[in-house]
Amino acid sequence: MTSTTLSDGRIKHITPGWTGYQNPNEPMTKTKWFKDGTKYWEIEGTKNTYVVSCDERNLLKCECLGFTYRKRCKHITQVKEMLNGN
Repeated sequence: MTSTTLSDGRIKHITPGWTGYQNPNEPMTKTKWFKDGTKYWEIEGTKNTYVVSCDERNLLKCECLGFTYRKRCKHITQVKEMLNGN
């Protein structure tokens, strides 16, 4: 694994097939990992920022509780609107 400190203080970890971002003063267990070849969007919610991903099969997923329990959420709707140019 290769690790680099970014200008904003985060640490970027690269391992085959994955890239992770670790916030300053947080343990590595809190690192957010992203799979290479998958598209990601950060969507600002009311209280949190959520990550919406689109895999190689064009399936959209969100890390919010709405998607976890109902398989639909407003964050995915926002990404679909961005992709459709609305």
